[in-house]
Amino acid sequence: MTFVVLGLVLGGLAAFNSFFSSDAKKAAVGDCMKNNGTTIRPDLEKVDCSASGAAYKVAEVHDDTADEKLCDLTKYSAYSEATGRRHRNKVVLCLENLKK
Repeated sequence: MTFVVLGLVLGGLAAFNSFFSSDAKKAAVGDCMKNNGTTIRPDLEKVDCSASGAAYKVAEVHDDTADEKLCDLTKYSAYSEATGRRHRNKVVLCLENLKK
């Protein structure tokens, strides 16, 4: 019984995290992103590249790190996100600015 309850709790937490996690963690190279937040507190949303709000195109994805120095900052903007307990879920996106 204890294992069943523990499994339900862990499964619920995983579903909660995936439902409320940002599109940045699901991004792939070539995806376009719109910022629904601010420059200080970005909230990236995956959008069609032809959408009027598309501001960035993902050039590189680096999982399990928050090191923005992995991006060539002379060519790209860097976006990092770390969520979850002790920042176990991390990603860095190198973003090409579409609105130059």
